[in-house]
Amino acid sequence: MKIPHWLAIAGALVVWSVQAAEVPPPEKLLPDTTLAVLTVPNYPAADAWYNNSPGGKFLDDPAMKPFMDKLKGKFRKDVVEPLEKELGIKFADYEGLAQGQITLAITAAGWQGTSDKMPAFLMLMDTGSKSSQLKQNLAALRKKWQEADKPLKEEKVGGAEFTTFTLMTDDLRTVIERVFPDPNAGWETITPNRPGAPPRRQATRAENRPVHLTLGQSDTLFIVGTSLSEIRKIVELQTGQGGKALAEVPTFKADYARLFRDAQYFGWVNVKLLVELAMKGVDPAAGGGANNPMGVNPVQVVNALGLNGAETAAVALQGDKQGATVQFFLGVPEKARKGLFKLLSPMAGDTTPPPFVPRDAVKYTRIRYNFSEGWSTIEQTLNDINPGLLGALAFFESGLKQQNPNFTLRKGLIELLGDDIITYEFKPTGQTLEALSTAPGLVLIGSPAPEKLLETVKGLFNNFAQMRGPRGGRRDAEPTQLKTREFQGVTIYTFPPTPQMNFRGERIGERSLNLCASGKYLVFSYDNGVLEQFLRNAKAARPLSGVAGLNEAAQKAGGLNTGMFHYEDQTETMRFLFNVLRKEGSRIGELLAMTPLGGRLGFADDSKAFQEWFDFTLLPPFEKVSRYVGITVYTGAATPEGLLIKAYTPNPPGFK
Repeated sequence: MKIPHWLAIAGALVVWSVQAAEVPPPEKLLPDTTLAVLTVPNYPAADAWYNNSPGGKFLDDPAMKPFMDKLKGKFRKDVVEPLEKELGIKFADYEGLAQGQITLAITAAGWQGTSDKMPAFLMLMDTGSKSSQLKQNLAALRKKWQEADKPLKEEKVGGAEFTTFTLMTDDLRTVIERVFPDPNAGWETITPNRPGAPPRRQATRAENRPVHLTLGQSDTLFIVGTSLSEIRKIVELQTGQGGKALAEVPTFKADYARLFRDAQYFGWVNVKLLVELAMKGVDPAAGGGANNPMGVNPVQVVNALGLNGAETAAVALQGDKQGATVQFFLGVPEKARKGLFKLLSPMAGDTTPPPFVPRDAVKYTRIRYNFSEGWSTIEQTLNDINPGLLGALAFFESGLKQQNPNFTLRKGLIELLGDDIITYEFKPTGQTLEALSTAPGLVLIGSPAPEKLLETVKGLFNNFAQMRGPRGGRRDAEPTQLKTREFQGVTIYTFPPTPQMNFRGERIGERSLNLCASGKYLVFSYDNGVLEQFLRNAKAARPLSGVAGLNEAAQKAGGLNTGMFHYEDQTETMRFLFNVLRKEGSRIGELLAMTPLGGRLGFADDSKAFQEWFDFTLLPPFEKVSRYVGITVYTGAATPEGLLIKAYTPNPPGFK
């Protein structure tokens, strides 16, 4: 049967209208008053890349299954199921709905830096062909709330149905306490399991405030937010009827072109707007005054640190079949850069590993830095915050003139520092957590006159030793002093030993810092063997610069002339970590027990509680997953537009 022309035209118009209804990208949906956004612009594509990346394959490897299954099971039992019960939803109903973007955002929403009106939180998800399932889920959620006689309000936004659910802050607190019972109050579980456990504290009327959460579906877009007016802006922008969008903000446009165009994941913060709004709620006269000459004014602190000169902060991840690139960017234009941001700026210069750095170094960092300019920045910043702080620095300097009245920090120390800082370290010598923080290595600081710099350091040590008095505080005790020895024609100075503590705060030994001048550097090391190896070999037989893939990775991370470069052999660092975790991973629970989260999870009361979450004894031998790990590098640079750190991790040679 021949199809009428009008029917064919109508069909084409339907297809065209469906295509035209495609959800815009996040920057065209969010208003220009967006403070922060974190997004996956195309979730299916990003998920496919991750699942085929070394990181994704590593966690899905059969050798990791026992560890991951226990962790996931604990998370489902102790977090997901209690939340589902309290909120009346099934998270599984929403799995797989994302067919486009997933976006989290915070918008100003009339916030002016005070607590009476807060910014709005928003979540956007493009459900695409799964929009009918979303519609069913939202209808089921409304029905459950109505049956439970919980407050809700339905209304139209741009022709779409939205529902505002009202929760009280005390209800939310109850949900959190049911998920994470407070063991400090005798509530290790949902019901009290300690005799005489006190009843749960009820919030006062002033504390128990309503929280409005609005959910709805506009075409295929799932929207969740704490502000109906902000949701209305999104729906209007979606249909082309709204005001200005985030995409029109000049600083976002610049960062998008610079970082986000091909990224699978990106985040962005409008630092300038955030600081401006936050400072509106600050008393400009606080902190200072004639009665408090050393007080600091918060506005002066912000200005002196240069926070008011920052425009944006951004992060982006871009992956392909060769590896992954992560970039961190602070939009602080050079003309407005001062205070903290100027202090953190490296100077452009060669960061290639020198010939003396051996290939078996597992970590290497080189930074080119102008210390004289940095010192001027510190002085200016202190003076801008409060001139009295600069006076305090001068008073400290005067205490160092006991042996040399002509000594100044600038002439005697700062101007003797060069523009080159190098550190490298080797594998830890032990198989304990403490060994991780005491890995053998070297620190080298460049100097135009290393011998003079060495004399300054010795003089500063002697001054401080005299100020402290004899060791142990006894008059008959010997004064603390540097020991000396000769090696390869170089005098090595050894500082008095300092205690070495474990993570429990227990003393497990002591170690001494060694210092010498060699070539163009002042050299520091806690390890005699590493220091002697350096002095013995001006050029390593197998230098780090010859590591396969290092130069190629460095070029993808920005090159070896940006001013900062870092390299890590993750194969060796992960091998050590696996061995230590399998051996004494339960000790990490002791460390976490000292934190609020660890205490909330019961780690302080039960040493086995941590292992119920993270049972490191189930980790496989590292060799079974080593093919997923290789090297990683990153560079740092100060550009005219801001400060940039760019990291690159190539896929390991053994990864298929």
